[in-house]
Amino acid sequence: MRHQNRLPIRTADDALSSLRRLGVPLLAVLGACSVGVPEPAGNSLGGSSPPAADAGPDRAVVAGDLVFLDAGRSSDPDGDELATSWQILEAPPGAAPSLVGHDQSACQLRTDSPGRYRIELTVDDGTHAVTDEVVVDASEGHALRVGPGRPYLVPSEAALAARDGDEIRIDPGVYRGDVAVFHAHDLRIVAAGGPVVLDAEGRAAQGKAIWVLNGDRTTIEGLTFTGCRVNDGNGAGIRHQGGALVLRACRFVRNQMGFLCGDLATTDLLFEGCEFGWSESDTALAHGLYVNRVRSLELRHCYVHHARRGHLVKSRARTTRILGCWVGDEEDGASSYCIDLPDGGEAYLLGNVLQKGPNSQNQILVSFGEENAGIHPLDEVWLAHNTMVIDRTSGAFVRAAAGTAHLRNNLRSGPGRELIGSGDTAGDVWAQAQTFVDAPTFDYRPRAESPAIDAGVDPGSVRGVGLLPQIEYAPTASHRIRQLSGTPDVGAFEFLDP
Repeated sequence: MRHQNRLPIRTADDALSSLRRLGVPLLAVLGACSVGVPEPAGNSLGGSSPPAADAGPDRAVVAGDLVFLDAGRSSDPDGDELATSWQILEAPPGAAPSLVGHDQSACQLRTDSPGRYRIELTVDDGTHAVTDEVVVDASEGHALRVGPGRPYLVPSEAALAARDGDEIRIDPGVYRGDVAVFHAHDLRIVAAGGPVVLDAEGRAAQGKAIWVLNGDRTTIEGLTFTGCRVNDGNGAGIRHQGGALVLRACRFVRNQMGFLCGDLATTDLLFEGCEFGWSESDTALAHGLYVNRVRSLELRHCYVHHARRGHLVKSRARTTRILGCWVGDEEDGASSYCIDLPDGGEAYLLGNVLQKGPNSQNQILVSFGEENAGIHPLDEVWLAHNTMVIDRTSGAFVRAAAGTAHLRNNLRSGPGRELIGSGDTAGDVWAQAQTFVDAPTFDYRPRAESPAIDAGVDPGSVRGVGLLPQIEYAPTASHRIRQLSGTPDVGAFEFLDP
């Protein structure tokens, strides 16, 4: 399905203008903040129906965070313009919080003490004023603070100061030309209260990436990595050279390589709700993410798209799990394989949308065991409940050059052989594009006339892994619970009768 709310960063100016629309403060490497553009004033005529106010979800933060509040999901059924305002109803005793942009759709709350902050949003269409509240719970905790007026102005300064077990909290904004190497273990690095964009502007740490990670047990949440370039053509958002790594809600856009990881035999990688897009290089294959020989790679509800000549996902891991993701070229991408597992291994592709666009450089959607089969204890790939679409004039859905491929309840659309190589299939269905909700916008949920409905078989489980997905992908890089009842539908989505 078309991802309307993604941020297609092509240049730093794109990032700046997008963040300005959100009211996020912007900064150069040593620069200052600026306040976002106010929303238009409300329509004095008003409509007959009251608006709906939505202050967003409650938050859990660390005292001192700059918390980004957004009324953008508020609406008016009559289409009237809305005036918005925010006020602090409750704060901890002795606290002196500040609210910047109180009369804008997006504003920032600065918490200064641990405790409970209760903020009220009012939206007014000129006739009706409606309120909603958001609660911000601020805990007491030690953190290295990054941002204007903070002890560390840019992330690289915090990287030098970090010690094992530290938490690094980065204020919202665009950090230009700043690249860093992290050595400490057990780090947690988060965007504190709003969007954080790390725009390398063509720079790279150690000639490798925006961030080079050498530590073990690192967690990174909510950061955007963009603009990395190196002479070898494989400049990445992150080059990982350490131990266990968790990425949540991170974005890798407009780099030569989204994410790159070396051979780390005992390392486990987990990526949740991340985006990898518009990888492009003139001198090397530009992969969305490329993971070498690690112990395990798991992608959950990630959005991977628009790689140039390279593969969207390339994994040499001993075990690869891709669960509830959206991986494809859309209408103008030019990747090679959608998913490439060249060393074989143990792989599970469950509940994904896998799409090959008309400009794809290779006819194979999923390739398994093409290069170094036999180096892992097992060479076996299970594909269950995927929706697989080929928009080229020819293609092949799965090729197992070595090992064995097992296909269960996959929904296919487009030309090409279902399986090349050794394997078996059960419950797979082919469907015409018109049986999707809206194939031209990549919304591959089934319509009422879809042959996928109630057509699945019991996919069972393998080595303790259930093959019937419990979640479905939702844009952008999110998920929802799969509504299971009776015989499962074939493909990545259950049919929901409107």
